[in-house]
Amino acid sequence: MLSFFPCFHRHLLTGFLLLGAIMGFLPSWAQETPALKTKKASTTQAPLGSVIYKQKMGTGTGGDPVGTLVFNSTKSLYYYERKDVVQASKKLEQRSENEYVLDIKDQEGYTVFRDNTAKTLTSRSFIYFISQYVVVEEATPTFSWQITNETKTMANHLVQKATTSFRGRQYTAWFAPDIPVNLGPWKFAGLPGLILQVADQQGEFTFEAASIDLPAKVLTPLIAPTQGRKVIGWEAYRKLVQSSADNWVKSIQARGPGMNAKANLQDWIEVMN
Repeated sequence: MLSFFPCFHRHLLTGFLLLGAIMGFLPSWAQETPALKTKKASTTQAPLGSVIYKQKMGTGTGGDPVGTLVFNSTKSLYYYERKDVVQASKKLEQRSENEYVLDIKDQEGYTVFRDNTAKTLTSRSFIYFISQYVVVEEATPTFSWQITNETKTMANHLVQKATTSFRGRQYTAWFAPDIPVNLGPWKFAGLPGLILQVADQQGEFTFEAASIDLPAKVLTPLIAPTQGRKVIGWEAYRKLVQSSADNWVKSIQARGPGMNAKANLQDWIEVMN
């Protein structure tokens, strides 16, 4: 049985069947481009602060080890896997006789945009089974943080421990009360201080601040990744991931007797059931 375990940032291809998918043998459901729904982009604003995080996004091979957070008083933007026009690529790399990794990078990469005024969170994510980025807009998630009295020192800051659960995973975070910014990496937010470190219980998804700059040294404009793209809600996104995974498995099985595959959605940062 072929197994497909997509992490949050990589498309893992096993054997020549998946290689064929990349070389042009995708079924019709994967080749179709959905109609675009244009949505006006947010007004460009300069960030007031920036944080660089070292990160680990799942158990897969490779991945961008650095994420960037920029923010001002009302908006924030977290991104990684972002390349300029010259570096942008869609490259198939063979790691072993039966293992291939599809490396897809573009100018926007993975993006999480928070608008505190509109109370929305807009993220740009890649669905591996259909080789497409989609933009997901949802109400700003509420994290039920349990703040403890446990403290330690990180990067010359006294940090405090907090725990929470979010979409199938348990997390431990360390935040700095002396930095009055209630933000953090990826979608994490809502603590009375900047989150310097956060990790899931299994240690598969981890983030740790490497540099903190107030005022900002990274001046990426705070713009939502919605212009000229299909925008869907969280529930529609979840269903799209599940249906495209099911269709991917069926397309492999249809190629002949003994051709089996499994799409493991439990390995994603947001566990898909």
